[in-house]
Amino acid sequence: MSWTLPATAPATSGAPETRFDATTGNLHVGNVRTALFNWLFARRQGGSFVLRVNYHGSGNYTLEWVESISNGRYYELEIPDIEAGVDALIARGLVDENMLASMGWSNGAILTTELVTRSPRYKAAAAYAGDVEWISDWGNVDFGAAFDNYYFGASPLEDPGLYIRKSPFFRLGEVTAPTIISTGTADRAVPPSQSWSHYRAMQQIGKTEVRFILFPDEPHQLMKYVHQRRKVEEELAWFDRHLFGTHEEINPALRKGSPLDTVLKLAGVAREGGLYGRRVGTTLVPEVVQLGDAQLVYYPIHRLP
Repeated sequence: MSWTLPATAPATSGAPETRFDATTGNLHVGNVRTALFNWLFARRQGGSFVLRVNYHGSGNYTLEWVESISNGRYYELEIPDIEAGVDALIARGLVDENMLASMGWSNGAILTTELVTRSPRYKAAAAYAGDVEWISDWGNVDFGAAFDNYYFGASPLEDPGLYIRKSPFFRLGEVTAPTIISTGTADRAVPPSQSWSHYRAMQQIGKTEVRFILFPDEPHQLMKYVHQRRKVEEELAWFDRHLFGTHEEINPALRKGSPLDTVLKLAGVAREGGLYGRRVGTTLVPEVVQLGDAQLVYYPIHRLP
């Protein structure tokens, strides 16, 4: 499904209309380069809805459209575009206005964080590798000066107040959406210090729940399958819990099948003299446990001296 609305704040004359593409899944706010496992959300939560906005500054239109958010207009056109898309879905009765969430990677994470500082209507958020504080970005990113000078129209040396105003870090106290943050420790495009700052601020403010996951030795994009899977599982569980209310609470310090889980299970097994089993008369016999309607015999193999 797709439709068009008038551009919320056209930067130049003749700019195309803002276009919204929607498919089944959760609300998605991300850049145009990644779908961020939308199909998993569609499979996990039937009846949910994904909105992917081709906002000002993104691709598929013209160079003029891409450059429309430069020279200090970063955030000022994209956020209204996204909000207009969400409003259109609500107006058409396609989504529940009380069950909105946002997620994104890189620029999508940047916009997700800005979005939830501006509006309390989002009930959950997921941000992977997104900036929150632009002065340190200018100094620490490989292309920081080139990126920030272009989009903000000045360096922090020339206009430090601009960089503070643009940084959602200083508005994280307004966030009510429980947020899961993740990043790779080897990221040079958006250094992990950005995600650390994001987490630390929300954790210290204590206004809503926040979770932070570091993926060791990963660059800007997750390369290892095990980390890609972990990210998907963590974000699905986060939205299940905070948006859909379907998440089963587990103890994060005691995961099923972990070494500690195994040790604790074995601690309750009947044993005598270091051997597993129960004494019946003079004979050590295997322990019998009930599993539904069946009885199972616990019969470990002992190492003989």
